[in-house]
Amino acid sequence: QNIKTTIININHRTMIDNDKNNNDLSYNPKIEKKENNNKKRIVLQRTISLHNSTTSHDNNNKDERRTSKEEENDAILCPSTIPEEHHDEYSSLPINKNQNHKTLNLMFLACEDKAPYGPSTSTASLFLDLMCRAAQISSSSSDDDEETYLTIRMTIYQAKECDYPTSTQEWDTFNGIILPGSFSTAYETNVKWIQHLQEVIKNEIFAKERKTWGICFGHQVYAHAFRTKENEGDGGNEDDGGGCAMKCPAGLQLGHCSYNPTKEGVALFSPFVPSSPKEQQQQPQTNFDLLCSHGDMVSSLPSFAISLGSNDTVPIQAAAYFSSSQDVTSFQTTASSSDGDDNDERKLVLPHAITFQAHPEFATKNGYYDTYLGIVQKVKEEKGDTTSEQVVVDAENRLDCIVENSLNVTVAVGRILGWF
Repeated sequence: QNIKTTIININHRTMIDNDKNNNDLSYNPKIEKKENNNKKRIVLQRTISLHNSTTSHDNNNKDERRTSKEEENDAILCPSTIPEEHHDEYSSLPINKNQNHKTLNLMFLACEDKAPYGPSTSTASLFLDLMCRAAQISSSSSDDDEETYLTIRMTIYQAKECDYPTSTQEWDTFNGIILPGSFSTAYETNVKWIQHLQEVIKNEIFAKERKTWGICFGHQVYAHAFRTKENEGDGGNEDDGGGCAMKCPAGLQLGHCSYNPTKEGVALFSPFVPSSPKEQQQQPQTNFDLLCSHGDMVSSLPSFAISLGSNDTVPIQAAAYFSSSQDVTSFQTTASSSDGDDNDERKLVLPHAITFQAHPEFATKNGYYDTYLGIVQKVKEEKGDTTSEQVVVDAENRLDCIVENSLNVTVAVGRILGWF
């Protein structure tokens, strides 16, 4: 089986300059893909400096067509890594052989190919934007003055085509997996690719403790992979010890989403979430403000997983998966006896998978303007939703907090999973 790999290197310095001088935020990648037989592989990668973790979001040359509110949003959102003109190859940030260089090699398991949450290359770029900025924030707390470079590499596999690594060796080349959103339904287990994905989650990803971050559909399908016979369909028995995804009783959840972490969520995230520059003392985060777009939800978890947060409409907004129910008990025991020590992460048994119902990647420029606002428009057109304008206003009024929280949870996930 021949696979053609297209590697796109994205120049960090070019992106900063482009971000200052270009307000065209559309993403239409023009990538030449030569196919051998029936497989193609796209890899996105970007090399960044961790030494200088301050990235300017200013737009020196403002476009008169953009409103002042849009300009304010531009200054808040994570910058895009993809320039206006797209080429097959970009020169990487030059690295001296004597300098410290690390590589984070991630599998992006794409579950959607239709806009606005697709195509897969576009969606993977949102996570690349988010991860690069989070890695810089994570490194800013380090006292190490040595110039360090990080290359984040995302290799795209297509779950809807049942496209996965074909050997243990290929699986083992990755430091972790990103399992993103989809317009599909996690509990439609009669659909071949969804059934196959859930088998892969159970027998390969979870069984071998492969570090995983699941988002929205990824959150739901990871839980539903561990359903029992009693909760095979839409709903099921929430108390039978299995995972379950179901239609959200409160209906479509779109826009700003605020939820409170559970005591386990506080214990897990507090040592890893970067403290706000406005606060000198470390304080547990009492709520998370993110952007969401979903009609389904997770209603129950298997015994080896715990809920990390909830609100009035969605009982499990985030989840952590451990190797066993014994590890869950150990984590809960340690969490209950914690006094808020900053070094508690050394004592905690850590999960190998974390999933979120919300979308931190919407805090990037392309994620907000193209994907999030595209979904809002899609809902308006398909369902005649008259509240879409208010959904946008509510999000923009809280955008500063949403972006900060999105970056915070990304930093925390990266640290917990050992990526940063």
